[in-house]
Amino acid sequence: MFSFLTRSWWIPFIAGIIAIIFAFFAMVMPRATISALLIVFAVFLLVQGGFLIYSGLRGRERGPLGTGMIISGIIIVIVGIWTIVATESAAEVLIIVMGAWAIALGLWTLVSSLSIRHVIEQWWLSGIAGIGLIIAGVLVIAQPWVGVTAISLSIGFGALLWGTLLTWIGWLLRAINHNTEPDNPTIDHRD
Repeated sequence: MFSFLTRSWWIPFIAGIIAIIFAFFAMVMPRATISALLIVFAVFLLVQGGFLIYSGLRGRERGPLGTGMIISGIIIVIVGIWTIVATESAAEVLIIVMGAWAIALGLWTLVSSLSIRHVIEQWWLSGIAGIGLIIAGVLVIAQPWVGVTAISLSIGFGALLWGTLLTWIGWLLRAINHNTEPDNPTIDHRD
């Protein structure tokens, strides 16, 4: 697994750059960020719901499965339309979902940092980032309407921290990959 990570160093590096760009927009244009996230979420729901309805109609001869897909698709399309029409309510739900996402991402980062502690000396930095994301997620869920600006800035700060960390980890993995060439016997090649 570790050799796969070092060969794929560019994945966290590029993901980090994208997260940093997103963080910039979230901090500079907070209201537009929340609106854009709502629009993306609504479009995603409409497309997913439409796909389920289409799949259910094509598979109606399968009985309950096709009917379940149609009903699920209709519900998802209704939620997508509701997201566009009732933006304030949808924003609150979206903000809570984003808080849950930050908590999950923070837990993943914290666990990942513990798994790389024997390879990277500064593993504790990603652990701190994970704890920061968990705290940010809990705060967002506890107070979703403190202000769209504050929430967007929190999201932006979290994305900036996350993006910087991913970029740094990608760069470190790149350096490790270059040190694991066959002519360099100093690095252990265990997977």
